[in-house]
Amino acid sequence: MKAITASEVTKKVIHNEELFILDVRNETDFNDWKIEGKNFEYLNVPYFDLLDGVEPILDKIPADKELLVVCVQKKVLLSWSQKCLKKQDEMLPTSQAG
Repeated sequence: MKAITASEVTKKVIHNEELFILDVRNETDFNDWKIEGKNFEYLNVPYFDLLDGVEPILDKIPADKELLVVCVQKKVLLSWSQKCLKKQDEMLPTSQAG
């Protein structure tokens, strides 16, 4: 897992690159403000809806796109990013898992 900087996200916006954003803030905050890009896809699932695990949303997260997790607190962001990546790796056939 690699952290992405604000500068890198800005470049993706400018160059119309693809990015999948999992935003785990509450729906009100997501609707008030989000990182916008022409080729960005979004999934907003509040953190508290994922306390029992990320399995219910894994099929909604594309494995072939770069993933950015947006959260209010950095420690939560890192934890959920790691969980999503681990679960995605577990779901890939052995020859594709990293």
